[in-house]
Amino acid sequence: MDTRTIPQNALVAGISALASHLTNAEPETTFLHLLTYKSPSVEVLQKLMLNSLTAEYALRVTSLVNDGEYLEQSAAWTFPQVYYSMFFSARAFLLTTGQDEANEETVRTLIGTGVARGYYPEAIGFYACGPFGNYKINRLPFAQYDTESQAPTNENIWQFDIGRLLWSTRGRQYQAMRTRMGFPQGNLSPEANKEVSKNMGYTTFMDIITRLGRSAADTLDLTGTSVAEFHRNLLVIVNFVNWVHEAHICRAIGKDAFLKIIDGLPYHLQNEYLQTRFTSILSA
Repeated sequence: MDTRTIPQNALVAGISALASHLTNAEPETTFLHLLTYKSPSVEVLQKLMLNSLTAEYALRVTSLVNDGEYLEQSAAWTFPQVYYSMFFSARAFLLTTGQDEANEETVRTLIGTGVARGYYPEAIGFYACGPFGNYKINRLPFAQYDTESQAPTNENIWQFDIGRLLWSTRGRQYQAMRTRMGFPQGNLSPEANKEVSKNMGYTTFMDIITRLGRSAADTLDLTGTSVAEFHRNLLVIVNFVNWVHEAHICRAIGKDAFLKIIDGLPYHLQNEYLQTRFTSILSA
């Protein structure tokens, strides 16, 4: 897949496709049986979960505003909340594996390894790897299907859009890494490309969401998609990813300790949508 053929609104299309893909995914909990957990500090977990849920709450409250102009103006602030909500829940999850990390790049790398090892449901467990010119997309069987010769289904289209976003995201990572490593512009040798790829690690949902920085609000092409709809799609993704991380946390510390964390949350974070998620986690 040539990243030069990907339109500017690939991020929007990919986010929409990912939200639909996750919404229609079959419930799965087998990923919870692959880890041997450590004994993390419940107090630290509670602080990280509070940060994660507060960012998610800010995104959710903003999305309820029925004012397109306000939503557009607030995008520079709300878009990063998606990333930071996942980042803090990812840190909490990593803590259950004995990895107490705060560096954002290190966290993304460790999450990438966790994705590749199967610590996430298949629906969000896709990843790209390999050197420039030979990227490989895993666990998205329709990511590169032939749109002309094959009859498309919704899932075909969703995976295709997710795949090209994953592909372009890895391309951006490659350019950034080769620059950081001091390689000159122009074609690199196969050996140099492999060295760059090794330092990149795996490309996952976390790297896609990292692209939702402040600058994204100014460059995003939302043609054909309302800001409100884009917010709703982001909420689907945040809810799914945080559910995975919180399910790992619950399994690591036990249901009683997890309930204590929930009971200790501020009142505004104990509303219906979170209670539904927590109930799902406790019954997993």
